[in-house]
Amino acid sequence: MSSAAQIAKLIDEFPSEAALEAYVSQYHDLVGREDISTYVRNLAINVKLKGSKFRGLAWKIYLGVLSPARETWKSDVASSRAQFRQIQLKYDRKDTQSFNGDPLGTLETCPDDSWRMKFKDEELRSLIRQDVDRTIPEVAFFQSNKIRNLMCDLLFLYAKVDPRIGYKQGMHEILAPIIFTLHCDAAATQHLSSVGRLPQDLLLISNGSELAADCYIMFSKVMRSCRKWYIDPEPEARDATSELEYYIRDVYHNHLKSVDIELYRHLERHHILPQVYAVRWLRLLFGREFPMQDLLCVWDFLFATNLEMVSSFFVAMLVGQRILLLNDDAGNILSTLMRYPQPDDVANVIEQTKTIEKSRHGLNFAKTKKNIDQKTGIKDIVDSDTKPVVERSKFDFLLKKYEEQRQMSLFCAARLDAAVQQLSGLGSVVDGDTMVSVATVKQVRDFLCGSLKWKDMQKHEGAIHPATIQWLNKQINADDNIEEAEEAC
Repeated sequence: MSSAAQIAKLIDEFPSEAALEAYVSQYHDLVGREDISTYVRNLAINVKLKGSKFRGLAWKIYLGVLSPARETWKSDVASSRAQFRQIQLKYDRKDTQSFNGDPLGTLETCPDDSWRMKFKDEELRSLIRQDVDRTIPEVAFFQSNKIRNLMCDLLFLYAKVDPRIGYKQGMHEILAPIIFTLHCDAAATQHLSSVGRLPQDLLLISNGSELAADCYIMFSKVMRSCRKWYIDPEPEARDATSELEYYIRDVYHNHLKSVDIELYRHLERHHILPQVYAVRWLRLLFGREFPMQDLLCVWDFLFATNLEMVSSFFVAMLVGQRILLLNDDAGNILSTLMRYPQPDDVANVIEQTKTIEKSRHGLNFAKTKKNIDQKTGIKDIVDSDTKPVVERSKFDFLLKKYEEQRQMSLFCAARLDAAVQQLSGLGSVVDGDTMVSVATVKQVRDFLCGSLKWKDMQKHEGAIHPATIQWLNKQINADDNIEEAEEAC
């Protein structure tokens, strides 16, 4: 059990002076450092916040609700809570008369915009309530009407402030762990304030009476990063692909492929569409894939790294189940990914994420250690002993592999072009040239689907356009060069 968990247990079981002393000591140890931000981030990165009564404080620092300078916290808190109260005054009109009877009839007789808005607001609240009532049913905390009402109020306000997105299913599961965490922090503070004196800034920051304001501000901060995953394409847009789908494709076809090509090919072979499981993973920030206490550790890590590690965590979850996935068929693979197996220790998934992220930055030799530190907050993401020559060799090898793919794509495009030119000049006559052209198209098709190897395809030069043959001769040694580069690395 970590020291934070031991203190938490002591506080919960024995609200004594000893518990108070341990609590205050941990608080001073947390905030009494010259570089609070770095220290608090390292706690999350190394999974040291489990059981801490100051997790909410740490999240506020990660998300920018509190600045790294402790002396500004009083003004930071005052500003954010004042902002929330302004939003409440503008949008939360609970005192407006409720509808009686047929709401459509009311609209016909009272065409005033305020009544129309009231009707829409009630529809919105009803939609939110349906989801909130189903929030994390295995955790008793979320069965409380007080907590459910708070969630409904905050999600309603967010939808009003950001009408472009409004409320989307899944947002309630982003808000839920935030309320849980801040409530636990505030409860510990209130619990021990009855025993003895606590630091004034702690009483201010962890104030249970300001729970709604603090939760709303933190939720808004998280949604700044997640918002793009809730945006649907415009109905009239020519491209119906959402930004979330583009993100998933990039993580899957680029990030996973570069980390574990065997697993990637296996999933592709079984036609596993990542959108089927990944939409939920990302929109809920993996909220349904882990038990609450493990999820909080995951969020510690993701928030501490400015949500820059989401894609690497996504890949780490897949790689962590590679043995199971590689031995499954399509149906079982989807079942595994839709009901993600609970890891023995979530810290292992986080460590895998750090390894994957380190590999990504290691291959990008142009990124300095300082750049990476500033972006992610992780100090050890690039080993100071890394030899630039080794990383350069890896990078050159990847460039050559990319060039090989580009050359093969150009070659295939040229073959298709030659076939199209032949077919377009023949009209309706079916002769040997037509058959050769059809055979060429079939070769390209077979190559692109993987049933015809590159070297075997090079042997069939007879059906290739002369200009393509001239270009191909310049690239004839490309495979040999790639093999040599691979051996060198």
